[in-house]
Amino acid sequence: MLRYERKYRAEEVTLTEVLQMVRMHRAGFRKAFPDRFINSIYLDTYELDYYNDNIAGLSDRVKQRIRWYGERLDNILNPVMEIKIKENELGYKRYAELPAFKPGGNFSYEKYMKQHLWLATNNIVPTVMIRYMRSYFVSFDKKVRVTVDRNLAYYPVDKKLNFNIQPYTDPTIIVELKYPADYYKNHDSFTQDFPFRMTRNSKYVQAIMTCYG
Repeated sequence: MLRYERKYRAEEVTLTEVLQMVRMHRAGFRKAFPDRFINSIYLDTYELDYYNDNIAGLSDRVKQRIRWYGERLDNILNPVMEIKIKENELGYKRYAELPAFKPGGNFSYEKYMKQHLWLATNNIVPTVMIRYMRSYFVSFDKKVRVTVDRNLAYYPVDKKLNFNIQPYTDPTIIVELKYPADYYKNHDSFTQDFPFRMTRNSKYVQAIMTCYG
């Protein structure tokens, strides 16, 4: 489904204040799902083409990542490959389930990829792992979703995907609004109700810059 995503950096406010602003919004946002950790291994070419496309501000961009939920980093259960495609201001995702795996130790990204040759066709490799806590909200009419992300952590990764290291931490709070393309014309004005600065903020770009300078 094509949808818009509006991202905001919630600066000079606390998490409590951000959550209160969401709940008091005129769209009637209510909790949609329990808070949970989101973990994503981002994939890119050796030349970091996806990263460079984002930095350049290209209207058509792609992100690939292996995503799973929960606290565990030693045994990855129910991972999903996500391919996020953005065309101008609209975006959509494609998904594929992957088998569980245990990173670090004897894990080999190359062997894992050979079991899933369809993933290896683009010559992509793991670059960083990003982890954060997310809160979920949905509007009264069920059309608009808001997520609030915090406790961001960035892990440099190699082909063994060893997460037993001290990550870089980021205190930023990110608020995202997500709504269908056909909802835009009549309802985009409510995005102005948030007193946050809308930004092109990309967790992936920030992670690459933080981990590798």
